[in-house]
This record gives sequence, structure tokens and C-alpha cells, in this order.
Amino acid sequence: MTLLAIPPFLIFLVGAIAAGLAPSRFVALVVILTSVAAGALGYFAPDGVYARSVFLKYSLELAVGTNWSNIAQLGLALSILLIGIASKRSPDARAHVLGLSAAAFASGAISAGDLVSMYLFLELLVITLVLLIALGRQPRSQWAAIHFMVIQLLASIVFKLGMSDFHHEFETYSLSAINRPISELQFGWALLLGVMVKLSAWPLAYLIPMGIKGSSLVGRLYIASSLPFAGLVCLHWLTGSGHSEQPFILAAGGLMVGYALIYSFANGAEGIERSARWVVGLTGIALVALTSSNTLLVNMAVGLLPIGSVLLLSALPMHHAAPVDQGHVTTSSGGLLQRDTDRVLEFLVNRLVTPILELAQSLWSELISQLNASLATILKAARAFAGERGLLGQVWGIGPTSLWVIALLGLYGVIYLVF
Repeated sequence: MTLLAIPPFLIFLVGAIAAGLAPSRFVALVVILTSVAAGALGYFAPDGVYARSVFLKYSLELAVGTNWSNIAQLGLALSILLIGIASKRSPDARAHVLGLSAAAFASGAISAGDLVSMYLFLELLVITLVLLIALGRQPRSQWAAIHFMVIQLLASIVFKLGMSDFHHEFETYSLSAINRPISELQFGWALLLGVMVKLSAWPLAYLIPMGIKGSSLVGRLYIASSLPFAGLVCLHWLTGSGHSEQPFILAAGGLMVGYALIYSFANGAEGIERSARWVVGLTGIALVALTSSNTLLVNMAVGLLPIGSVLLLSALPMHHAAPVDQGHVTTSSGGLLQRDTDRVLEFLVNRLVTPILELAQSLWSELISQLNASLATILKAARAFAGERGLLGQVWGIGPTSLWVIALLGLYGVIYLVF
């Protein structure tokens, strides 16, 4: 039951609120109750220790856990929050941010989930329910998210069929029809088809139903930020390096998408082009490093490389320091060598360290202000249905206590992800 964790749902709500698309009280209640109910079902499921441990780690401790998809979901959840914050800088994208967030979450969660397990239909049911309710006020976004989810589901099933260790039987609890050996030829075709579907699904499954042209601001932004992420995941599977490194790759991909959106919104068309260029280039670097070693430590560095590098490289042109005279380095004169060393250090401080610190400070200030506004909105919405005259008070007779429960859950989830 790794899919139905509380933190991603909470961050999904916070991201929607930060985007100015605050869901209704009923949506907030349904999301929270369905996630807890699904976790409870997993707790009492016949899988025993595994299901119980996941439920406890997610629903009670709000911890990351040990399964690789857990960290991937947290990365996607954080990117949703960043998307919500970034959307306030572009009125053109505000109408689409909720559908994009829901599609990204559903896609990542389905791709990360165990699609051929006994929980397949339960997971799909809950995801569909949440998307239908959360996107009810925006039919085009609703259709885009569901269309996106279906394509990702088909691609993921193809991947599951292809990644069956060539000749090993496909392990499953319920779908016994595919519990058979798979040949290398079948594996190759399935993997090729899966890669093609995934690479085409990311830019097209969202843009076509929304009626967004690929040349528009939102279209170029979406393709620039999501296609490298999809390619990174697909080629990671092609290298056959397994599951152990994937949390860092997916989490990095989610953060890359979020940062690319923030940077692109802040810098317009030029920002989109530069963001796409750096993300694509650094994705290639990460793939080269990924194929060279399968150790967890190396891939942790690979996962963090795109984030730090994109932040570093894109920050450089945003600040124009005074030109530095070209010095002459020589070993015969200690004075010249010392002076050139000072100039190099001054150049690094002015063009690298200071811009990064300024950018980090501005992003942090923006994040804190948006979190404060989002928490205030959550408290206001919770108070509206938790009071004696609110929804909970009228229907179930629940008093203001539920307000504090929901507020503490939301605050704990946000603090956990931020710090």
C-alpha cells in the first residue's frame, strides 16, 4: 500500500491552495478520509507484516520507509508544492496547474506502485475517486489527468511484463494469467513499447486534452520540464540497474520539474529555453554516470547532481558582476600569482557563491510565505467544517477537535517535508 500515503495527499492540497485553486471543504475531507481508509485496509490486508509496517510508517509516523517508491512519491509531492507556488507568477498557467499536479502525482504513484498486486484495483479506484472530486470544477483538467493516468497505467503494465528478469516467472498475487516465463524477445519488444509510450505520454497526454499548443508558454514549459524526467526514468530501466537507486533518480526528477517550472515562470520564454537546455544536458550526464556503476552511493550523487547543477548554472546569467581584468599567471613572480588568485576567488564569490545564496534566500522566503498563507487557508477551511455549525458538526456531530487533528496533520506533513 505504498501508494496511499498521507504526506503526498497533504502536499497535493497545499500545492493546490498555493496555486489559488483551493479545493472545497468536501474535497479536503474526502482526500484525508480516503487516504486513511485505504491505509487501514492495507493494515488489515493478508500481506501481514509488510502491509502493517508500511501503514504504520506512512499513516502514523509519516516516515519515508524503506521501499524505493516512497522517496519517489515525496519528491513528486514536493514538486507539486513548488508548481503551486510557481503558478502564481504566471496567470497563463494558473488554470492548468491543478490538472498538471494531479496528473504528475497519479503518474508517479502508479508507475511506482506494484501494478500486478492484489491492490491494483483498490489503488486505481481511490486515485480515480480523488481526481474526479478534486478536478470536478475544471472538466478539461479532469479529463487531462484521467487520460494521463490511463496511458501511464498501460505503459507501466507493459514495463512490469518486460522487467520479468527475462526467464523468471512473473510474481503476482492475483493476475495469474501472466504468471508465466517471458522470453528475451518478448522482453525486448515490451520494453521498447513501454519506452515509446512513456516518452510520448508525458508531453502529449496532458497537452492534447487541454487543447494547449506545443508552441505556447505552457506547452513549451511542460515539454521542457517533464520530457527529460521521463527519459531519465525510462533509460534507467534500460540500463537494468534495478530498483535500489530509483528513489534518488525519481526524487531528483521531481525536484528538477519543480525547479524548472519556477525558473521558467520567473524568466519567461528565455527561462524556458535555458531551463530545458540545462535539464537535458545534465540528464545526459546523470545517465552516463548511472551506467558506469550500480552502487547506491554513486547514484545518490547522480540523483543530487541535476538539482545542484541546474541551480548553479541557471543562477549565473541572472547576476551580472563587474568584468574582471585578465591577469597573467606566472610562477616567477609571487605577486602576480597572488593577485590572480585573489581575482579568481573574487570572481567565484561574485558570480557563483553570492548569486546562489541570493537565489536560495529568495526561494526560501517565497516558500515560507506561501506555506504560511497555505496553512492559514487550511485552518480557515478546517474551521468552516469543524465547528458546531460546520459540515462535520451538522452531519456527524463532531466538534472543533477535528480542526486541530487536521491542522496538526497538515503542519506535521509540511514540516517533515521541508526540514
